[in-house]
Amino acid sequence: MNKYINISKNFIKKRPKDITLKLDSEFIYIPLDESSKILFNPGKVLKKETIIAMNNDNVPLINPVSGVFLGIKEMPNFENKNIKTLVIKNNYKEETSKKIASKRNLSKYSKEVVLLIMQRLNIKTNNDKSLFREIDRNIRKIYINALCDEVNNYNNEFRLLHNKDLILETISALNTIFDLEESELLIKDTCTEVISVYKEYLGSFPNINLRLIKDVYPISRYEVLQRYLKLDSKDLVIDLEDIYRLGYALKRQRFVTEKLLTISGPVVIDPQIYELKIGTKLSEILDIKEIKEKYDIWINNYLEQNKLISNELIIDNNVNALIITDKNRNLVKPCNNCGICYNSCPIGLNPKKLDQKEVNEKCLKCGLCSYMCPCNILIHKKEGISL
Repeated sequence: MNKYINISKNFIKKRPKDITLKLDSEFIYIPLDESSKILFNPGKVLKKETIIAMNNDNVPLINPVSGVFLGIKEMPNFENKNIKTLVIKNNYKEETSKKIASKRNLSKYSKEVVLLIMQRLNIKTNNDKSLFREIDRNIRKIYINALCDEVNNYNNEFRLLHNKDLILETISALNTIFDLEESELLIKDTCTEVISVYKEYLGSFPNINLRLIKDVYPISRYEVLQRYLKLDSKDLVIDLEDIYRLGYALKRQRFVTEKLLTISGPVVIDPQIYELKIGTKLSEILDIKEIKEKYDIWINNYLEQNKLISNELIIDNNVNALIITDKNRNLVKPCNNCGICYNSCPIGLNPKKLDQKEVNEKCLKCGLCSYMCPCNILIHKKEGISL
């Protein structure tokens, strides 16, 4: 990595006060994998957490609400592309199968059962490999990535504070079941409240260490974190939200059907963090028509410059934040060949060569080169200039 850049000091931080429940969506849209086989016909009344489809890898699609399966409809996803979704009309009864007692001691699970649950949840490591295959091959240590590069995304911070017991118990159980030396929970050194809370609780979990990471961009990306921590083949990096999903499944023997969504940004007076059903349509929680006339809305990360186009966006596990900013009125000027984009690339690429396939495939699309460019060129989007 060429250098670490602290961008947070250049942004106005807007922190929500608490999680707001928004679980009353009238319709739910479940993104459909192309290889999935739908298990029910339209018109079927389904209970919450019913497996509604199964793909070729035996990964199930879970119904987040009880209600009527209406059929298939194309809806826009986080990439602003229309995808097929399964539509459920909520009956608000939250009917589930018979209640199952919570598991008291997660470390009592067998390795085989935990591996099966990891597979069913389709949990990946940060380098996009299947966790159930990777964790059972002489792994020394796991790192739980609770970092977030977007200044105004508070999902991880609130997850850590609201679900600390389950998170720590799950990490400790993985250490025991897979005979790991230890695990490290990675938190930015600017998250003072989280640090204070976890330092108090970690005394009861001697095989879990708290690792404070510099607040630099884009440290949460695996390619950058790997260099920063000097990871090798015996180390695994797992996202915090995946640890939560795994712990929830082990503890309650159920699937997670809700997610967190932060809505914040420098122009937002009252930022919010919602807990809502996976598959909720954005228009059910936010009317963006008036907002879009005055402001820009970005999906997940302002620097990535993935602009929200449709208020029909489906909030699935790929949508974690909406960042609202003033409209960009910066004048784009011709490239002056200053080299700042190259010097700021976190993995040492030359952004001016993004038209070359081998460079473009390695690019993190983090947007740091565009953010640093004095000519206001969206280099990582290859917009505004012939490089």
